[in-house]
Amino acid sequence: MRGVGLISALRPKHWTKNSLLFVPLVLSHRFSDWPLVISSAMAALSMCACSSGLYLANDVFDKESDCRHPVKRLRPVASGRLKMTYALLASVTLVAIGMALAAMVNAGVLTLIAGYVIAGLLYSLWIKRILVVDVIVLAGFYLLRVYLGGAATDIPISDWTALFCLMTFMSLATAKRYAEIRNSILDCGDVNRRRAYRQGDEVVLLGMGVSASIGAVIAMGLYTGGTDVVKLYRRPDLLRLECGVLLAWFGRFWFEVHRGAMVDEDPISLVLKARWSLALGLLTIALFLISI
Repeated sequence: MRGVGLISALRPKHWTKNSLLFVPLVLSHRFSDWPLVISSAMAALSMCACSSGLYLANDVFDKESDCRHPVKRLRPVASGRLKMTYALLASVTLVAIGMALAAMVNAGVLTLIAGYVIAGLLYSLWIKRILVVDVIVLAGFYLLRVYLGGAATDIPISDWTALFCLMTFMSLATAKRYAEIRNSILDCGDVNRRRAYRQGDEVVLLGMGVSASIGAVIAMGLYTGGTDVVKLYRRPDLLRLECGVLLAWFGRFWFEVHRGAMVDEDPISLVLKARWSLALGLLTIALFLISI
């Protein structure tokens, strides 16, 4: 049971976030350059180890509040299936492994991974209680993965890519907070005391999230209308259709979040499980491939 609890506490489904490290390879159309693919994979493995280590540490720090949460109380540490001592030991071990893997790639990757670990600990202990800043830092964790992929391959991240990613990740991070407040109110009539948000703030978060989504679509539209697109794509006109697909995806996403579909308060789960999300994702990939 201890082994099963540990595997669950690592949150392997969240490793899908680390596919963001391959974004620089894909956007530069160098996904067949195997040395770069291997470097990106090594950096992704490093991120998987470090992120799981931080999840374990966070579960230890949040055990008391998780025990009172209708869903999070089932987590291995909160439920008692995994002792805090073992969780902390596994956390330190995984972070050490992740740092060692990062050092094998290059100094830039090691620096970013070290910064991620420090920021992750600060987030768990302090930043998550700061209004708005917590959402920005959450979005920053996603964006850091893109830059980590750039550091692993020496591929620069364009301003358009950074802006699009930042707006997209702000939307996802805001959705997480929105769902937390909404679910807390429905379950017990009040919000988590460890957060800086109050009842009624979900309206502001909804506006922030939708605005960030629109910002991502605008960033994509401005990029597809630029001169750089002609150099990279044979059919930039098809690439512009991505804007419509994105608009449909974000619109449906926020309707689902507002209607309470994010029961586990995890946007990644919703993105990966919903049929409409998978269908629009496949359409996005198809348009990208055809336009190259």
